[in-house]
Order: sequence, then structure tokens, then C-alpha cells
Amino acid sequence: MNFIFDDESEKKLLSLMAQHFGVMSATNGAERFLELKNYLAPMLKEASTFASKKIIIAGTNGKGETAHCLNYLFESSGKKTALWTSPHILSLRERFYFQGENLSYSELESALQEEFLEQKKSNIVLGYYETLFASFLRVALKKKPEILILEVGLGGRFDAVNLLTPDLSLITSIARDHEEILGRGHRRILLEKLGITRKNGPLLSCLELAYQREICREYCDNNDVPWEDFFGLGLLLKKDHYSLRNRFLALKAFEKLEGHSFNGTWPSDLSFKGRGERLDWEQGQFYFIGAHNHDGVRKMLEGLKTGHLLNDFSFPFDTIVVSFSKRSFEEIEACLRLIKAESYLLARRVVLTTYEHPKAMDAETLSKFKGLVEFAHDWKKIIPSLKGPTLVTGSYYFIGEIQRHFCLSSSSSSSSSPYPHS
Repeated sequence: MNFIFDDESEKKLLSLMAQHFGVMSATNGAERFLELKNYLAPMLKEASTFASKKIIIAGTNGKGETAHCLNYLFESSGKKTALWTSPHILSLRERFYFQGENLSYSELESALQEEFLEQKKSNIVLGYYETLFASFLRVALKKKPEILILEVGLGGRFDAVNLLTPDLSLITSIARDHEEILGRGHRRILLEKLGITRKNGPLLSCLELAYQREICREYCDNNDVPWEDFFGLGLLLKKDHYSLRNRFLALKAFEKLEGHSFNGTWPSDLSFKGRGERLDWEQGQFYFIGAHNHDGVRKMLEGLKTGHLLNDFSFPFDTIVVSFSKRSFEEIEACLRLIKAESYLLARRVVLTTYEHPKAMDAETLSKFKGLVEFAHDWKKIIPSLKGPTLVTGSYYFIGEIQRHFCLSSSSSSSSSPYPHS
């Protein structure tokens, strides 16, 4: 999914957003959800008239890849699709994907301006994420896709995408993340994500732990939700890599909605932003794999060791460069210990660093881990010291900052490596 990145146009879009919100903001809760529902009601009603199938995808990890894979399956079958994802990595345009391409800068600017005017007219101020989703709906009303594929941004129950009634709900995985918002423990997190389901509306899931499946079974029985879990059915095994799981879930979702199997095959060069992507630059090859929590890091390392990730690459990396968005000290330490434990096999060295973003972890906290791994205050200063292939991981926001730096370099050239396929 490569596209031309224009820094000036990107800055213009970000400036528009900043004028209204300052930094990225998140909103949640029943009262806010109802307010948003009332505001978006006309668009939600119209969207239901032209979109014959609506799919909502929740989960701790894997929902982005699952959403892109499902979009690929429908597109390849000749369907007119619209894909909403969050967060973006390099460009706001990544969130707005219609029938095989991202929205143009001019189209997105027009949609945002239209949305800002409508908010002013309606005397309402939406959050950053809500405004982008409302703008997505405005564009969808004009393009009228047959299929709406919607990735949850956070949680599920009170996420803006849940204002639409899904014909099919998907849950990819459950792990501890965003507990300060969703609640502590797998049960509370899973119940928040189960909020995307509807009575008599089918749910498909890939819940590895039997404990999670029991919670899901109880909820679905009590709420009349038809449910299939592919671990529970024995169609997926613990040894199956998470990319295979995501693609399997997408395939089964396609079959459920279309009533037949997918007739095509996964192309060897199918890749997605920040998920196995490769960029060739002065210091060599850079591979980007987002892994922003403990479970994501664990699954990434398993995929690298087994060859399911970057199957065109021979280890080791010269360097693993990593940074995180805001999260607990304990979780960052656990992530770094996982990476450090495997570094003898995967890389010559591991460097923890900082980056500039409203959601970035502060340098003072990250510097406390310099006894565990190398620490660099400025990632740009370590670039000249790299001597071979480099893995960039951690936060998607961090990946985005590095990719932007490369895009602005006149000597950079971009290409995508094959993404793992089943």
C-alpha cells in the first residue's frame, strides 16, 4: 500500500487538526457515545442504505492486519470497499482507504473542512479520532461502497465505529493493553471488546486462552450472539503464527459473509504499512514491524525466529532500534527483557531511543533502561553507526517518525518486502 508522501500537504492537514484539537485526544464513555450517535445519526442511517455488509474488528493485536486482509479479499472479488483503520503511521490518509487507494490530500482536506463547519453549525466539538471518523463517513456517503470494514481504535463498546450495526463482528486477540481506560485484566478488556456484537449478529474470534473463550461463551449465550472461535473449534493451534491467525480469520469472515470460499490466492508481495515493510536507505535495509505491547513483542519475536515474518531475510540484524508510546514502566521493562533475551540470535545490538510525538514515552523514563540495553536520546545520531539490516519496532508512531525522515531524504527509495502469507 505505497503512495506518494508530500510533507507540505501532510503538514497542512495536521495544522487543520491542531487548530481544533491541539494534540491527539481520545474520548470514551457512555455519555459521549450517545452524544456522538445523535450528531452522526443522519450519516449512520444513510450509510446503512448503501453498505450491504458492515464488519467491525476489535482486538488487542492483529486487528489492523485482519482488516487489510479482509479488504483485499473483497476487493479481489470485485466488491467496492471502504476501509477505516487506526492509528495511521506515516500519513493521515492511511485511515481513509477507498476501493484500492488512499484518499488524496485534496479530498481529505475538503472532508475535514466540511466536518469542521458542520460541528460549528451543530454546536458540538468532537475529539481528534471522532472527527476523523466523521470525515470518513462523509466521504463514504459520496463514494457509496458496498462493504464497510471498520477497525476499532480503542476498546470497542464506546468506539465511534460501533455506532454502525455490524453484519459481522471479529475479535482477533486479547492481551493486557490500555488498562487505564478499559479496566484491568483479560475479563474487563474482553467485555469491552465484546461490546461490538449485536443480538443475533455473528461473532468470529481467535482467542488462544481457554479462560478467554469461557468469558466469551458466557457473554454470547447471555446476549444471543452466534459465536465461533477458531481455537475452540481446533482450526487454529497455539503454534500457528499470529499473521496466519489474522489471515485465517479474514478468510473465514469473507466466507461467512459471501457464502463461498475465496477463489484467489495471497500474493507474495502483499504487505501493509509498518507490518513487515522494508525500506532501502543509505545504511542498508530497514524493516518495520509495529509491536507496541508485551503480547505484540512476544508474537513478533516468535514470528522472526520461526521465519513466518520477513521470510526473505537471513538473520541477524545489525541493530534492533525500539521506542514506545506512553505506557507503564513495568510493561516497557518486560518488552525490553523479551527483546534482550532473543537478541543473541536476532541482532548484534539493541538500542532504545526517544522520538517526538504527543504520545511518546518521555526520555527520562526510557533512560532508566540504559543498563538493560543501549540508550540513545536522539535516534538520528545512531543512524550513521548502523552497519547492516536494521529492525525498527515498538510504537507505530515511532515507525512513522523514522519513515517520514527517510521520505524527506532525497536519497531514499522505498520498496516493500513480501509479507508472511499462509
